[in-house]
Amino acid sequence: MIKRLLTVLILISGIYHINVIAEEKMMDTMGKNMQEPMSKVNVNTASAEELSTNLNGVGEITAQEIVAYRKSKGKFKNADDLIEVKNIGEWTIKRNKDIIVYE
Repeated sequence: MIKRLLTVLILISGIYHINVIAEEKMMDTMGKNMQEPMSKVNVNTASAEELSTNLNGVGEITAQEIVAYRKSKGKFKNADDLIEVKNIGEWTIKRNKDIIVYE
């Protein structure tokens, strides 16, 4: 009886530990793209690395899409232009409206 109880307790603590580690990893990953940027981001001059580092919810691939779109279509004038980029939606625009500059 005690062996069984100890086995159950060990299993439960192991599962709990695994869940805590997984949650910490997820928060670290989310935090990378959800943290407040240091400054404004000019979407007409920023590199893909600068875009993915500073814009909330924009990863490397989307940042590369922004740069490619800018090279093929010209400068962004406003959010309506930026929303035309693949993987950029209203949520991304709203999330970054205070830091995006269209100069």
